[in-house]
Amino acid sequence: MDGISASSDAAKYSVTFSGKCDENGKTVQLTKKNGKFCATANVSADHMDELIVATLKKDGKVIGSYSYKVKEYLDSVSTYGNDELAALVNTVKTYGSVSKAYFNTPDSMPAVSDYSEKYSTAEFEPKKDSSDMISLVLDSKLAARLYVDGLTATGTAVCGSDTLKAKKSASGEYYFEVKGIDPTELADDIVIKYNEKEYVFKPLSWCYLVSKNNAGGRNQVMADMLYEYYTNAAAYKNTL
Repeated sequence: MDGISASSDAAKYSVTFSGKCDENGKTVQLTKKNGKFCATANVSADHMDELIVATLKKDGKVIGSYSYKVKEYLDSVSTYGNDELAALVNTVKTYGSVSKAYFNTPDSMPAVSDYSEKYSTAEFEPKKDSSDMISLVLDSKLAARLYVDGLTATGTAVCGSDTLKAKKSASGEYYFEVKGIDPTELADDIVIKYNEKEYVFKPLSWCYLVSKNNAGGRNQVMADMLYEYYTNAAAYKNTL
C-alpha cells in the first residue's frame, strides 16, 4: 500500500473482508509481499464471480472500502506478448466456470479439452500400497485426502515434516488430509507414512482413478480441467 514503508507503519492498518471468501467477517493485518504491504482473501474457484469487499482501517477507524471480483481482475490482466500467462489466465477463468457448475449445476458442465490420455498413464497410478480412495478438496486452496481401511479417530501419520491427524468425513469415514497444494504441485508425489506402510500418490492420481473407473460426467470434466490447470501453471512458472 502507498505510504507504508515499514512494519511499524503497517501495524496501524487492518482489513476486514466480507463476501464469499475464507476470511469473510474476519479482520487481518497487513503482510509484506513482493516489496508491498497487502491483505489477502482466499477465494474458491466456484466463487470467482462473487463480490468481495475489503474495508481498510487505520488505528481502528475506517478510511476506505474496496470492492472487487476475481474474475474481473483476471479480465483486466495484460497478457500481451506472454503466451504462457495468457494460457494460464484463460485456464483459471475456465476452472472457475467448471467449478461453479461442478457444485451447482453438474448436468450442464462447460466443455473442456480431453486430456485423459495424458493422466491415464502409469505415471499417475497410485503406488502399490496406496488406497484407491483418494479425493481432492476443490477449495480456495487445493487439498488431497487419503482414505485408509481401518483408520480410526486416533490415527496419526507422517507426511514430510508434518504430522497428520485422522479426520472424519460426513459419511463417517476417516482420512488424512494434505492441505495447501499449489497447482504446479499436482504432479508431485505425496508420501504418507502410516502404520508401517507408505502410501504414495500424486494429486493428479485422482484424475487417473476417475478415468480408470469410467466415472464420466462432472468428475471427468473436472479431471481434464485440473490437468490443464497444472500444465499451464507449470509452464508459466518456468518463465519466471
